[in-house]
Amino acid sequence: MKNIFGLLCSVLLTLAASNVLAQQDAWDYTVQLTASTQATPPSITLKWKADTSAVSYTVYRRLLGDAPGWGKGTVLAKTASSYTDKTALPNTRYEYSVVEAAKKGTTSWNANGYITSGINVELPTQPGVVILLVDKTYAVPLKTEIDQWIADVRAEGWGVIRHDVLRKDSDTSIKSILAADQANDPDHVRSLFILGHVPVPYSGDIVPDGHTPGNGNHQGSWPADVYYGNFLGSWTDESTVDTTAFDPRGKNIIGDGKFDQDAITDLMSLEVGRVDLLNMTNFTLSDTALLRNYLNRDHAYRTGALVMPQRALINVNFGVFAYYDVPGEDAWRNFPTLVGTDSMVNFHAVSSASDWFGYLDTAKYVWAYGCGPGSYTTCGGVGTTPECAKSQTASTFFMVFGSFFGDWDSPNNFTRAPLAGSYGLESCWASRPFWYYHPLGLGETFGYCARITQNDGINGDYVQPCIDPSGIHLALMGDPTLRMKYLSAPPTALTASLDLNSSLKLTWTAPAIHVPGYNIYRAKSSSDTLIKLNSSPVTATNFTDAAPMNNSSIYVVRAVALTTTPSGSYYLESGGATKGVKLTLAGVANVAQANTTLSATRIGESLNINVSEVTSDNARLSIVDAAGREIAVLTNAPLSPGSYNYSVNTEAYASGVYFVRLVGSQGIKTAKLIVAH
Repeated sequence: MKNIFGLLCSVLLTLAASNVLAQQDAWDYTVQLTASTQATPPSITLKWKADTSAVSYTVYRRLLGDAPGWGKGTVLAKTASSYTDKTALPNTRYEYSVVEAAKKGTTSWNANGYITSGINVELPTQPGVVILLVDKTYAVPLKTEIDQWIADVRAEGWGVIRHDVLRKDSDTSIKSILAADQANDPDHVRSLFILGHVPVPYSGDIVPDGHTPGNGNHQGSWPADVYYGNFLGSWTDESTVDTTAFDPRGKNIIGDGKFDQDAITDLMSLEVGRVDLLNMTNFTLSDTALLRNYLNRDHAYRTGALVMPQRALINVNFGVFAYYDVPGEDAWRNFPTLVGTDSMVNFHAVSSASDWFGYLDTAKYVWAYGCGPGSYTTCGGVGTTPECAKSQTASTFFMVFGSFFGDWDSPNNFTRAPLAGSYGLESCWASRPFWYYHPLGLGETFGYCARITQNDGINGDYVQPCIDPSGIHLALMGDPTLRMKYLSAPPTALTASLDLNSSLKLTWTAPAIHVPGYNIYRAKSSSDTLIKLNSSPVTATNFTDAAPMNNSSIYVVRAVALTTTPSGSYYLESGGATKGVKLTLAGVANVAQANTTLSATRIGESLNINVSEVTSDNARLSIVDAAGREIAVLTNAPLSPGSYNYSVNTEAYASGVYFVRLVGSQGIKTAKLIVAH
């Protein structure tokens, strides 16, 4: 499948900006959105800078993730610079699109803005399950760092499935493993983190950077990590023949193991990100050492040891090629929602030098965008991979654009270079097509943003046309589970003790910076669903679980604060402190196990509970909710040997998780109950 824009624009990337639509800048094609929220009465107000070229504005709203389609919009006058949504509900994530119809002289075009907003939004307790796909070369030398990464993401609520594979394994066999993981738990398995030089799929006969025969000839197959996360689309090796690419990696013939597809043909099933630092020889460290540094940096960012200023640097060295081909649009459209319009810095306004990397050494930025004429290792007006290797490159998240380096599986590749530096955690080849990072502003992950970007050509979700939407070359270089923000370092020194009433008291040490509260979670094991125990943030550094689970449990404590960003307000959490607990009382838990049995069955709205007592004992039998609150006490008296039956009508109970809890002198027993009306 050929993309018409790619064919029409095959030589555009080599044209000088002054020759193509030089009267316009990239920001002319964006509506730079920010949002403010109000809790009482609830409302969300979108804001943007008024534009003298505007003819009208149209505002659309939907729930985040409710794609495709936007429904009917609200049309505003050309003088509008804000819009207040008074129908927005608290704790709901919305996505807004603002389309500006613009005209300057005889030239008309649309400018677009997108933002994810909400009022006091609580993020999901558990984001999902991530598959960690490890190049087995690194399994032993990086064991400590990989184990730390797994502990970090589990403390954030992720489930983890790990597979170690060989570089000689086939991409088809690896994909079958991933597809089985997703099929086994389709509601939760959402992300794939590829660590190392796991076999790289290649596909297509594409040339998104415009270098056709006679112009460097970069047309052919490109790296296609989307293959690993795309289970529903077609992947064949039976029709494409192109032997003209100057790099052997780009040659594609029938039966060579490289696929035919130029773009995905169905929606992505997984959010895919890769960190592969093999063949980055411009850096003095080995690939193993570079990966170790990356994982340590990932840990530092999640745990508050690496904090970057919330500002963005923009370095655009192209003009506007066409209304569907605007290098720099990604920066001017995404960054306002993430750092605010006042925290965006135009590199050309602050420096006359061409050493972008050197400038980043003088002033840190959380985001950096750079584009210019390129090669595998260079980007005109931005820098080179060797320059990146010699500098600190003090930014964390990167978007870059230029010829050749979007073909990322090349030695010393410019797109991968920031991840080999001192600060980089995420990088992508942006602008062909455009990327959509705005959900980061309200707590989503980089993998989520990669997935909606890759799906755009399938569902036409974001309305502006672009080159090669859903192209197989769309790739996130970085950890897909990362968020843009973490509140602080996690709490530390989490301990647990059982009191005489069989309640479990958790205590912990606060992070070094002040945090207003904590959320407490419990699960039966590291692979079980976390249940939030507190209804509002806990302000003390201790918490009592009045109804702990029998036998083993996992507790997680995270710092939390209601946080305002340029996108809205949400409860931002830290990473988590984790504690495994095995409940025993004076070493006689097994006696209680032997002397007492507890069972609970639910038929319709009736809950039938049976207690069998072998020896006389005082007993308190109650029903507690997920937060540990007793909502019904069935008995609190001595029980003689025998069998006791209780019936409870749960019709008045809200849907959710409950526990039947029996406390005796020798210990506690619990039975889990799900109420679903």
